[in-house]
Amino acid sequence: MLTNRKNDHSVKERTIPSGFWLAAIVAGINALVSMGFAIAFIASSSSSTAWYAADRAAALLAAVIVVSVLRHRAGLLVVGWMLAGVQAADALIGLGAGDIRKVIGPAVLAVATGVVLVRLTRNQDQTQAPVR
Repeated sequence: MLTNRKNDHSVKERTIPSGFWLAAIVAGINALVSMGFAIAFIASSSSSTAWYAADRAAALLAAVIVVSVLRHRAGLLVVGWMLAGVQAADALIGLGAGDIRKVIGPAVLAVATGVVLVRLTRNQDQTQAPVR
C-alpha cells in the first residue's frame, strides 16, 4: 500500500518536540524580565536611551510570544539564543561596573535559557536520529 508522504510530513511538523514548552516559558520569563527592567529604566530616567532599551525588549518579548503561539521550534531557538546573549552581555556589563547584583541575575537567566535551548535541540536531534 502506498502512503502519502505529504501527509506523513505534515503530521511530523505538527509534533511539538519534548522540552518546547519549558524552553518557551524560560525564554518568556527572560523576555519579561528584560521588559520589566526597561520599563523601570523609563520610569526612572525617561531618556531616549531608556526608550531604545524598551523597544528592543518589547520586540524580543513579542517574538517569543509569536514563536510560542505558532509552536515554531526553530524560531524559538533563534529568539531564545538572542535573549541568552543579551543577558550574558548584561552580566558582563554588571561585572565591568563591579556590581555583583547586576551580574548574578542576568547570568542565571542566560544560563537557564541556554540549558533549556540545548535540551530542546538534543531532544529534537534524538527524534530525528536514524534507527539502527
